[in-house]
Amino acid sequence: MEGIVDKRILITTIAAAGMMAASSTAFAQTDNNVAQIVPEGEIHTLEDEERQGFDGILAIAANVNLADNRSVVGQTDGFSTLFGLSLTGGLDYLHKRHEIRNTLIINESWARTPAIDEFVKNTDTLSFESLYNYFILSWFGAFGRFSLETTLFKTEQVTGADETYVLSRLDGTTETVTTDRLGIGDAFQPMNLNESVGVFAEPIKSEPINLPIRLGVGARQTFANGVLAIQDDDATEDQIEVTELDDVIQLGVEAFAGINGKLYEKRITYEVGATVLLPFVNNDEQERSGIDLMRLALAANVTSSVTDWMAVNYQLRLIDDPQLIDELQIANALFLTFKYELISRDGGKGEPSADEKLAAAEARIKEIEAECNELKEEAQEAKEDAEAAKAAEEEAARKKAEEAAAKKAEEEKKAAEEAQPEEQPQPEEQPKPDAQPDAAQPDAAQPDAAQPTNPQ
Repeated sequence: MEGIVDKRILITTIAAAGMMAASSTAFAQTDNNVAQIVPEGEIHTLEDEERQGFDGILAIAANVNLADNRSVVGQTDGFSTLFGLSLTGGLDYLHKRHEIRNTLIINESWARTPAIDEFVKNTDTLSFESLYNYFILSWFGAFGRFSLETTLFKTEQVTGADETYVLSRLDGTTETVTTDRLGIGDAFQPMNLNESVGVFAEPIKSEPINLPIRLGVGARQTFANGVLAIQDDDATEDQIEVTELDDVIQLGVEAFAGINGKLYEKRITYEVGATVLLPFVNNDEQERSGIDLMRLALAANVTSSVTDWMAVNYQLRLIDDPQLIDELQIANALFLTFKYELISRDGGKGEPSADEKLAAAEARIKEIEAECNELKEEAQEAKEDAEAAKAAEEEAARKKAEEAAAKKAEEEKKAAEEAQPEEQPQPEEQPKPDAQPDAAQPDAAQPDAAQPTNPQ
């Protein structure tokens, strides 16, 4: 029991650290590509956003691993083969405030080793998720989610030699089986269903960093009645302990926080998410509390694209589900994948209809006509400005020519004046009598000679 508690503390710590790391990135600020918390005053709705139509994805992938050993120290002689196939499909619908995303993922792989001379199922998962978001704001809204996860084929525990299994049945009985092929579960077993509704927020949303957060009411149903789970006790070397599982039904408060994005020109894609379900309603026969039955899950996925068609992928899953099994479920996978996308997501901007194309063409024609009219007006204004500038230039040239001619005439006049000799002063001209006095007549001004002068 102490080991189980330690594992639960470990996964809780990892999930909390992931949430804290995701939250701490909210304060990063560098280039335009770096996400920022939505600032106050810039919250807007999606009424006018270009979000419409269907969007989808369809991709196939394959991975192969071949190995052959002959007389290699520390290795088993023989030929080993592992190959796998996967398919990813999605169909989305986006329209302003509404967003519906449906995703289907199938992963299958088989392996053959020298110890087991047959192909044995190595990976077998089918998962489907349908998510509806209603955006009240561009970063906040309400959601509804449904997911399904199961297997496609029968599951068997195959060994190279007979092993002894001790089965603990649900009715309390114990059964011992010796075989090299133990049936674990049939096809589509176990089957996990999850439903949740609540509110979501995306305070950080950009290509390198996205931070989705969800909080609401969640329910899960795991149909696992009759499925066997290996719970080997290291203290017993001669046998392997196996437990029979039962169905699980839970309803409670569910919270999710994650971080994802694309880095280095979309060459590296990463995604980390943690989910916590606190079930207040359950079908636990031991009548444990909701805290004791709290389900924790952490999933991480990192993909490094070597080329457009080849990538290295690592996946990690940690699940602590006490009501289903008292063991921490750990799944690791690292593989080289050859992939090809038949259809790629385009962000919800679907192909417009014929009427929409016609309307867009007519609108474009009107825009071109308006641009032509603006260009004509600008050309006319430019012509008038050019004519006015030319007239002003001619007037300035005329004035300049007149000023030059006037200046030249002034200089010529001045030069002529400087070339003439200076004039001598003329004697003042004496007035001339109008007529000579008559000789027969004495001058009136003189005294008459015949008249004597008066004595003094």
